[in-house]
Amino acid sequence: MNNKISVIISSRNRLSLLEQALECFLNQSLNFDQYEILVGDSYATDKADRLINKLRVKYPLASLRYYYVATVGGLTLTRNVLVENCKNDIIVQGDDDAMPGSNYLEEA
Repeated sequence: MNNKISVIISSRNRLSLLEQALECFLNQSLNFDQYEILVGDSYATDKADRLINKLRVKYPLASLRYYYVATVGGLTLTRNVLVENCKNDIIVQGDDDAMPGSNYLEEA
């Protein structure tokens, strides 16, 4: 069994909130090899892919993956896409408007 964590975050046109949430998840007490972050961009127009690329440069050791979901299907469809692409057994649902503390994933 793989005890590493996959964090899934769905977002749509809330770029500034998404950036704040990702910064929180990228500054956890766990090492980057203990978790991955998957971001689902649900039919958005705000170019979150640019934000993800900027954060990949800032945090080169982090596993940060981006999925643009072009099908209109809402939050559930986007979450399903993210879950299908997780590499780890433990899945933690994040939100683009939730700012977890630095030990959030360690406690999970």
